[in-house]
Amino acid sequence: MLFTSGGPISAALQTALGLSNEETLRAAWRIANGSVTKFLYNGEGIALASFNETAHLALRRDPALITYR
Repeated sequence: MLFTSGGPISAALQTALGLSNEETLRAAWRIANGSVTKFLYNGEGIALASFNETAHLALRRDPALITYR
């Protein structure tokens, strides 16, 4: 799946980790714009593989590229 917003990413994160609504909202504000989060689906549910990766942005050596809401 591909998401372009922190909302769907947060909802998937909540499902994968069993987070409360409050924990999910806190996590949503930590998602960097343009970051990569990966989930694995095993036929029964989803699991978090990686969260909020920004290495592809850091390669450009411009810290201004990593922004938040």
